[in-house]
Amino acid sequence: LYDRSCDLALYLQSLGVQPDSLVGLCVERSLEMMVGIMGTEQAGGAYLPADPSYPDDRLAYMLQDSRAEVVLTQEKFKARVGSLLEQDATVIALDQQWPEIQKCADALKARGVELRRDVTPRDVSYLIYTSGSTGKPKGVLVEHQALVNRIHWMQKRYPLDQTDMVLQKTPYSFD
Repeated sequence: LYDRSCDLALYLQSLGVQPDSLVGLCVERSLEMMVGIMGTEQAGGAYLPADPSYPDDRLAYMLQDSRAEVVLTQEKFKARVGSLLEQDATVIALDQQWPEIQKCADALKARGVELRRDVTPRDVSYLIYTSGSTGKPKGVLVEHQALVNRIHWMQKRYPLDQTDMVLQKTPYSFD
């Protein structure tokens, strides 16, 4: 998981992803979902969870409103995602295009290119959209420092150690 996410991060940086760049992530729960999240974060970008079960109008609104220049997806959603984008975004099917990603990452590493790690606490970690129950959904940018503060609070309130396990029961698009 770590190696794949590092390779994806290097590939994303080669496409111009840097701190505060938004990367759409339209995948089902899968290994690709975790590689997409971790790879985007390691590249310095911020991910936009776009659940493929959302209706087309909601997905189109989120992808267009966010102006994500790269959208990571799975092959079965690639045509749908591409049709929902107005801007000139790069759509990447992580499952189908992995050999291309790997080849690019290997070539970059062979030339001595390393991941840039210039993210600050004030940079955006992810962008999440509200339900839209009061009108159009609104995008909320969550900075790294807010996420770290939340984790520290949770650890104080509900101490976890190496013997504990946590079940993630909500979709990755829910905050």
